[in-house]
Amino acid sequence: MRLIVFGLVGMLSVQYTYMASIQHGNAAVATLLQYLAPVMIILYLIVRKQMVCTRKDLLTVILAFVGCFSY
Repeated sequence: MRLIVFGLVGMLSVQYTYMASIQHGNAAVATLLQYLAPVMIILYLIVRKQMVCTRKDLLTVILAFVGCFSY
C-alpha cells in the first residue's frame, strides 16, 4: 500500500513539476534543477533543522555540481 501511495503521490508530483517547468521554461533548466535537488534538500536541512554538514553531504554537493557543470 505504501508503494502504491508513493507511486501515485510522490512520483506523479515529481513528473508533473518536471513537465510544468519544461512548459514554462526549457528542458535544460528543468533537468539542471532536477539534478541539483539533493543540494537544495541538504541546504534546507542545514538551515531549517540546524543539521551538521557531514562528509557525505559535502561529497554529494560536490558531485552534483561537477555533474551539472562538466562538459
